[in-house]
Amino acid sequence: MAATGLLTEDGALDVDAYADPVTDPAYVDLTALIEQILGEGASDTLLSEATVQIGAVGSQIAKNGADVTSLYRVADLEANLTSPLVGNVDELAADVVDGATATLDAALGEGGAVHAVVDGVVSTLDALSVAGTGVTASLDSFGIDTGPLLQSVTDELLLAPLDNSTEGNDDATVSIDLSTGTITADLGALLLASDAEYTDLSDLPANTDVLSDDVINALTEGVASALTGTGPNSLTSKVVSVVAEGIYDVNVNLDISAGVSALGDPVSDTTTITLDSVDADGAATGPATLGGILGIAEYDSVEVSIANDDILGPLVGLVEGVLNDLVTGLSGALGPVIEGIVGESGIVDTLQPAINGVLNPVVTSLVGTDEDPGALEGLLNAAADLTINAQPAVGDFGDGSSTVRALNVMLLPLLGDGAVTAELASSTVKAADAYDTAITIEPGTIEQGETTTITGTGFALNETVAVTIDGESIGTATTNENGEFTLDYTAPDDSRTDTFDVVATGEVSQTPAEGTLIIEPSDAGADPAADADADVNGDVNTNASSSASAAADADATAAAQSAANEDASSDASADVSSDVNASAQPAAQAASQTDATSMSNADASSAANSNASAAAAAASNADSSADASSEAASSADSDSASNANASSASDGQQISMELENDRLQVGETQVAHGHGFEPGESVSAAQYSEKFDIGTSVADDNGDVTFTWFVPNGSTIGNHVVELTGATSGSVDATFEVYTSTGGGALSPTGGDMALPLGGLAAAMLLAGAGVWFAVRRRAHA
Repeated sequence: MAATGLLTEDGALDVDAYADPVTDPAYVDLTALIEQILGEGASDTLLSEATVQIGAVGSQIAKNGADVTSLYRVADLEANLTSPLVGNVDELAADVVDGATATLDAALGEGGAVHAVVDGVVSTLDALSVAGTGVTASLDSFGIDTGPLLQSVTDELLLAPLDNSTEGNDDATVSIDLSTGTITADLGALLLASDAEYTDLSDLPANTDVLSDDVINALTEGVASALTGTGPNSLTSKVVSVVAEGIYDVNVNLDISAGVSALGDPVSDTTTITLDSVDADGAATGPATLGGILGIAEYDSVEVSIANDDILGPLVGLVEGVLNDLVTGLSGALGPVIEGIVGESGIVDTLQPAINGVLNPVVTSLVGTDEDPGALEGLLNAAADLTINAQPAVGDFGDGSSTVRALNVMLLPLLGDGAVTAELASSTVKAADAYDTAITIEPGTIEQGETTTITGTGFALNETVAVTIDGESIGTATTNENGEFTLDYTAPDDSRTDTFDVVATGEVSQTPAEGTLIIEPSDAGADPAADADADVNGDVNTNASSSASAAADADATAAAQSAANEDASSDASADVSSDVNASAQPAAQAASQTDATSMSNADASSAANSNASAAAAAASNADSSADASSEAASSADSDSASNANASSASDGQQISMELENDRLQVGETQVAHGHGFEPGESVSAAQYSEKFDIGTSVADDNGDVTFTWFVPNGSTIGNHVVELTGATSGSVDATFEVYTSTGGGALSPTGGDMALPLGGLAAAMLLAGAGVWFAVRRRAHA
């Protein structure tokens, strides 16, 4: 029903798309209702076709709590009405030209002032006689030929449609194409002009009536103005302009028959006397024109011509003398007549009323009078109701729902419940039931290094819940079929001691639950002041006190050696990711040097795929006054499709992972497979360097998990780490490279700013007439 291409990739309205014209707009055809409303025969005499044309339409609506926000778009709206009354331009032009030249016809007709001049000349000729020989003269024909003027008027009326524009304002709301008889009304423009507060067709109050009394009145007035108004493009103004210039082109036809005979005898032969236009060389160019008779410079002069002066014999001189005064007499008689038609006062007082007199029956039939509405008002009032930004009191989903329609069309509204309704670009939203979420933390007070359990209730079923302490993520959990979850949290040994806010937020419920946790100094005598800057965000479950990260490029028994230096002035925790592909019995050597002035605890994540007989040798050189643990890192060149690490869980079970792609561009799909986790264990995935939460999954009966995601915007060119972290099994990571074929970071396409997030904020969209619902869901990240 509506044009395509109006939605962004996120399913939101593409506002800019509505600025372009629609090449194949939709329409509501009212033609079948014409005779039903206006009576039998109306389609033959008044209106033969009637449609309402609709441009691009769209809508969207969102609800957040009690707040409902909606948006709609209507590109344009116009009525197209075809009438036989204005469809026959030849007949219409002939009528207005006859009306415009009626005064001239009267002057040239019998009894008219100009005709009297000709009658006087003929009488004078008929009285001429010399020596018993006299002239016999008679007026055969005298009149004007309006053919050239009629053609000029017709051409002008067909050149461009009439409209209701005015001097100084070229914006027309109604136009009439006389070549087809089509009346086009810009309903959108008429509606905006009906109220000073209306500025945009897509920013109107709810339930705005398009075909209001004001709009219909403005439409009918526009039709009348396009026909009989004083604007530059009205029919009357165009005819006046053409007649004012073309009246001088009207041909004047004069035929006088004259012959000579003895007094009392019949005339044996006659000649014809005519008025002809002649050029500067005296050559005849055609019939005389009004312009030539009046002596207007642009027109050829007029002469009286005698077809055969020999017939007049000795009386030819007398005849010519009488005829010489004919042109002067005609000019004197015609001057006032022409001035009355096209003179300054004539246009206002004579010509324009004459044309309007011809058009008034047409205008009355279409537009009507104060007492009797015309065909246009009668049809539009009864045929349809059009409502922009329609918002029913109760939404389409029942109580608690809200609906917005870009345009609501009701045919034959007088039928009430029997009326036919078309709902265009309709969107409805109904927010889900409120969630009564809550969390308990038991015990609510722990010491550094101790564990507490966070239990949540009232969340959505089987949703992912992100938990934070003082805004820092400590992990995610998945609710059960009752909307409940549990999550263990172990405070780091060097955790800051304080009272902390704990917040759990569900991805679907979007209703945060809050609690508090108190962390106190451990009995071991840890110095809280020395650890004031330690991060409270510790691992929910740790594998061991430290792990070494290394990567080896080896086949069989090959070994690689590397050294890493670590300098720390206080407790530090470092993670290093590396890749290993080793077989048989590899051995890795690493040397690390640590300079520390206080207790140091290095935590590194490593992955090694080796058997039980592998051996590692390390040499350390430490300058320290307290206990220290070292970490080592080395690099490897892997033969596999991607780089993978493996880690041993605290119970001895080995976890591992691999990536399906070792090189990707931004926006392409990556897949990670994890193995060796506990069945049913919650496993989270994240991409670094800039952290991007991929999501959380539950390991299957084999301890396997799979994650699929698009490489996110903002991923820099180079190596990136993907880390899988089990709730109890520890973590494992792998690397892949982000590259671009164009030398820069390619960006994946993004949607418009008006995309609707679903979850706590429910949203829906319908592309009008297509019957397709669009919904957008964004994953929430801690």
